[in-house]
Amino acid sequence: MAHLFDRYGVPVRTVLPWNAYPWYIDAAPSAQQSKAGAGVLVELLELTPEIEVVLLQGRDAERAWRRTVALQPRLADRLSIHATIHPGRRALFHPDPEERRRRVAQQERTFEEVSEQLAR
Repeated sequence: MAHLFDRYGVPVRTVLPWNAYPWYIDAAPSAQQSKAGAGVLVELLELTPEIEVVLLQGRDAERAWRRTVALQPRLADRLSIHATIHPGRRALFHPDPEERRRRVAQQERTFEEVSEQLAR
Protein backbone atom coordinates (compact mmCIF):
# COMPACT_ATOMS: atom_id res chain seq x y z
CA MET A 1 0.00 0.00 0.00
CA ALA A 2 2.73 2.44 0.95
CA HIS A 3 4.39 1.85 -2.42
CA LEU A 4 1.14 2.57 -4.26
CA PHE A 5 0.43 5.67 -2.19
CA ASP A 6 3.94 6.90 -2.94
CA ARG A 7 3.67 6.04 -6.63
CA TYR A 8 0.46 8.05 -6.97
CA GLY A 9 1.51 10.95 -4.77
CA VAL A 10 -0.66 10.29 -1.74
CA PRO A 11 1.34 11.25 1.36
CA VAL A 12 1.05 8.45 3.92
CA ARG A 13 0.65 11.06 6.66
CA THR A 14 -2.74 11.88 5.13
CA VAL A 15 -3.94 8.26 5.30
CA LEU A 16 -5.96 6.81 8.17
CA PRO A 17 -5.86 3.00 7.83
CA TRP A 18 -8.88 1.20 9.23
CA ASN A 19 -10.00 -2.42 9.17
CA ALA A 20 -13.55 -3.61 8.53
CA TYR A 21 -13.39 -5.04 12.04
CA PRO A 22 -10.98 -2.77 13.93
CA TRP A 23 -10.07 -5.25 16.67
CA TYR A 24 -7.65 -8.12 16.16
CA ILE A 25 -9.05 -11.37 14.81
CA ASP A 26 -7.21 -13.85 12.66
CA ALA A 27 -10.09 -14.35 10.23
CA ALA A 28 -12.57 -12.49 8.11
CA PRO A 29 -15.10 -10.69 10.29
CA SER A 30 -18.46 -12.37 10.84
CA ALA A 31 -21.65 -10.46 10.05
CA GLN A 32 -21.99 -9.54 13.74
CA GLN A 33 -18.37 -8.36 13.92
CA SER A 34 -18.76 -6.39 10.70
CA LYS A 35 -21.85 -4.69 12.11
CA ALA A 36 -19.95 -3.80 15.31
CA GLY A 37 -17.08 -2.44 13.24
CA ALA A 38 -19.49 -0.37 11.15
CA GLY A 39 -20.85 1.30 14.26
CA VAL A 40 -17.37 2.31 15.36
CA LEU A 41 -16.54 3.54 11.85
CA VAL A 42 -19.61 5.79 11.89
CA GLU A 43 -18.35 7.29 15.16
CA LEU A 44 -14.84 7.76 13.73
CA LEU A 45 -16.12 9.47 10.58
CA GLU A 46 -18.30 11.80 12.64
CA LEU A 47 -15.19 12.80 14.60
CA THR A 48 -13.13 13.36 11.43
CA PRO A 49 -15.16 15.55 9.06
CA GLU A 50 -11.99 16.40 7.11
CA ILE A 51 -11.94 12.89 5.61
CA GLU A 52 -13.00 13.15 1.97
CA VAL A 53 -12.07 9.82 0.41
CA VAL A 54 -12.63 6.22 1.45
CA LEU A 55 -10.56 3.50 -0.18
CA LEU A 56 -12.17 0.10 0.28
CA GLN A 57 -9.64 -2.68 -0.17
CA GLY A 58 -11.27 -6.08 -0.47
CA ARG A 59 -14.70 -7.61 -0.15
CA ASP A 60 -14.78 -7.47 3.64
CA ALA A 61 -14.18 -3.73 3.45
CA GLU A 62 -16.96 -3.35 0.89
CA ARG A 63 -19.41 -5.34 3.04
CA ALA A 64 -18.46 -3.32 6.10
CA TRP A 65 -18.93 -0.09 4.16
CA ARG A 66 -22.46 -1.12 3.12
CA ARG A 67 -23.26 -1.74 6.80
CA THR A 68 -21.73 1.62 7.72
CA VAL A 69 -23.83 3.48 5.17
CA ALA A 70 -26.93 1.61 6.32
CA LEU A 71 -26.29 3.03 9.81
CA GLN A 72 -25.52 6.54 8.55
CA PRO A 73 -26.76 7.06 4.94
CA ARG A 74 -25.50 10.65 4.68
CA LEU A 75 -21.92 9.36 4.65
CA ALA A 76 -22.44 8.12 1.10
CA ASP A 77 -23.15 11.70 0.00
CA ARG A 78 -20.26 13.28 1.89
CA LEU A 79 -17.45 10.95 0.85
CA SER A 80 -15.84 9.83 -2.39
CA ILE A 81 -15.77 6.01 -2.32
CA HIS A 82 -13.27 3.88 -4.26
CA ALA A 83 -13.00 0.09 -4.13
CA THR A 84 -10.22 -2.27 -5.14
CA ILE A 85 -8.71 -5.62 -4.25
CA HIS A 86 -7.40 -6.44 -0.80
CA PRO A 87 -3.79 -5.28 -0.40
CA GLY A 88 -2.58 -8.71 0.71
CA ARG A 89 -0.90 -11.16 -1.64
CA ARG A 90 -3.84 -13.56 -1.42
CA ALA A 91 -5.84 -11.19 -3.63
CA LEU A 92 -3.49 -12.20 -6.44
CA PHE A 93 -3.77 -15.96 -5.84
CA HIS A 94 -5.37 -16.97 -9.09
CA PRO A 95 -4.19 -19.59 -11.58
CA ASP A 96 -4.79 -17.34 -14.58
CA PRO A 97 -1.94 -14.84 -15.11
CA GLU A 98 -4.27 -12.58 -17.10
CA GLU A 99 -6.67 -12.38 -14.16
CA ARG A 100 -3.79 -11.47 -11.86
CA ARG A 101 -2.74 -8.72 -14.29
CA ARG A 102 -6.33 -7.48 -14.46
CA ARG A 103 -6.52 -7.28 -10.68
CA VAL A 104 -3.24 -5.36 -10.41
CA ALA A 105 -4.33 -2.97 -13.18
CA GLN A 106 -7.64 -2.35 -11.43
CA GLN A 107 -5.82 -1.69 -8.14
CA GLU A 108 -3.48 0.78 -9.85
CA ARG A 109 -6.40 2.58 -11.53
CA THR A 110 -8.16 2.88 -8.20
CA PHE A 111 -5.11 4.35 -6.47
CA GLU A 112 -4.77 6.80 -9.35
CA GLU A 113 -8.44 7.80 -8.94
CA VAL A 114 -7.90 8.35 -5.23
CA SER A 115 -4.88 10.52 -5.98
CA GLU A 116 -6.84 12.58 -8.49
CA GLN A 117 -9.73 12.98 -6.07
CA LEU A 118 -7.44 14.20 -3.32
CA ALA A 119 -5.78 16.70 -5.68
CA ARG A 120 -9.08 18.48 -6.33
